[in-house]
Amino acid sequence: MLPPEQGLSELESVAVAGAVLRDSYASSHRWYEEFGEVLRGQRGALDPPPEHDETLHGVLRNAFDDARVGRRGDQLRTMLQMLWADELLERQRQVQADLAGSVELFTRRRHKLLMI
Repeated sequence: MLPPEQGLSELESVAVAGAVLRDSYASSHRWYEEFGEVLRGQRGALDPPPEHDETLHGVLRNAFDDARVGRRGDQLRTMLQMLWADELLERQRQVQADLAGSVELFTRRRHKLLMI
């Protein structure tokens, strides 16, 4: 998703940030579903985990700044929650990278059990 245009109201800016955050979450969720498919033998290979989206960081920062400048306490609280969620997604990326690096160990063990 492209960054929002400059000059959006703080409400529009926060709404766009929410949409971009949901897209990032959906991407992360899909990767975990694919990981499960690989473990169950329903998928042959695992795509690399999604990279943390710099567009998301920019959109969140812009929306936070818009809410701060507009002195919208309600929107600031929402933005702080979104920034926290973004931080969690960033940490998830590391977990995903660790799991991706270990997927062969999980599947190799399953293949050995099937051969017995």
